Amino acid sequence: MTTPCLPRPRAVGALACAALALTIASAPSAAAHTALTGSDPGENADLTAPPEQVTLTFNDPMRAEYSRVEVTLASGDSITTGTLTADGTGVVQPLDPQAPAGQYTVSYRVVSADGHPVSGSFAYTVTPPAAGKSRSTDPETTPPDEEAAAPAEARAAEEASPAESGGGGPLPGAVVAVTLAVVGATAYGLFRRRSRRGR
Repeated sequence: MTTPCLPRPRAVGALACAALALTIASAPSAAAHTALTGSDPGENADLTAPPEQVTLTFNDPMRAEYSRVEVTLASGDSITTGTLTADGTGVVQPLDPQAPAGQYTVSYRVVSADGHPVSGSFAYTVTPPAAGKSRSTDPETTPPDEEAAAPAEARAAEEASPAESGGGGPLPGAVVAVTLAVVGATAYGLFRRRSRRGR
């Protein structure tokens, strides 16, 4: 009687490992955690004006009721306002457009596709342009050097005007002297005529 050939234990173990590896490889991608793939403003961005909103993009579809985004200053004050909305893989959180300059921290917490909470944070900075730069780029703004030179030129013109007028200074005095002489001569003539009539 012939005994059937049974598989060896090592062969059975190898087949089991291969089957397990195949099962793991073919598992749906939903087992992977949700991850942040992009943002606006970006991480470590340096802006010249405060943004009106922050947008976060993930690798899975998002739902607003499971998402939360908070943007705060270093002091802890929050500038988030309005209602967070979700569109596909992105979430949008409105911000206060009048927020001051400074460094901001964006903190988020969402729920991954497999039901696990996922959170993270990053920072960006708002630095308005310096006042001196804005003045130099304005063609209608008078440069400081010209503003300082204008009063000096006006003072120089006022100081030079008497010298440039020549003999104009003594002229009023001569007119007065001539007028007095004429008046005196006239008065003297009238006096002489009256004196002659009286004789």
